[in-house]
Amino acid sequence: MGHLNRSNESWNNSIHSTKAIAWVNFLPKDIALIPRANAGKRPAMIIELKYDKSADTAIRQIKEKRYTGALQGYDKEILLVAVSYDKETKHHECVIESLQ
Repeated sequence: MGHLNRSNESWNNSIHSTKAIAWVNFLPKDIALIPRANAGKRPAMIIELKYDKSADTAIRQIKEKRYTGALQGYDKEILLVAVSYDKETKHHECVIESLQ
């Protein structure tokens, strides 16, 4: 995955926003939430969703594929959020790690 930055056309075509946050779709299931400047001390979040795989696997993927590179230059807290869903048991699992 290449790095996205605000001057990159890919970034501009995939950025969405609301009053409090902006988000970027890396792939159909990978999302970064970036607080707006006026949103206070809210952290940015990188979210990885997994189907029939563990949330720990999702956290490891965020780190190994360096998804945080898309937030290069962001100097506040970043939360890594992994959510997994087990098709058989219908249960989900969530793991959250903080990067300072």
